[in-house]
Amino acid sequence: MDVHNYQAQEHLLDGRPLIIRAIRAGDRQILLDEFALLRKQDVFQRFFHVKKSLTTEELSFLTEPDFAKHVALVAAVRDRDSDHPAGVGRFITDPDDPQVADIALTVVKRFRRLGIATLLLHHLAGIARKMGYAAFTGDVLASNQAMMDVLVNSGLPMQVVSAEGISRIRLTLT
Repeated sequence: MDVHNYQAQEHLLDGRPLIIRAIRAGDRQILLDEFALLRKQDVFQRFFHVKKSLTTEELSFLTEPDFAKHVALVAAVRDRDSDHPAGVGRFITDPDDPQVADIALTVVKRFRRLGIATLLLHHLAGIARKMGYAAFTGDVLASNQAMMDVLVNSGLPMQVVSAEGISRIRLTLT
């Protein structure tokens, strides 16, 4: 599987076309645009702290994955002749267990509840399985019920351990 050139077409729950593809270094501006569309609460739920911007180093890390231990996909809603950044999903190999990867999903507010996080998770899980991963793990704030709903309804066997307002999830891929 050539993950560097991964691309798939899907449709949102409202019928609009969605492109899911491998993120590229040229997507820095898309990522910045998407970050600018996130509310403070969204940023906190994703990064677990307040961030006003992304550093150059963070942008490089987020847009230049190696596609071996770090895979990232961008979702863009296609309207007429232009694509609108709508979400990003990624997984990064757990350094202590090469068969497990930490997963992260982010969807811009105006495109939520249209199935983007579910589609990103589905595509990432398919890629991860083909690469030999057995599970995804991730931390979700207790206040992020929308993300918990995506994970619970993913169809993947899930274990949850909660403590101090954070749910540690494990999704089995095999």
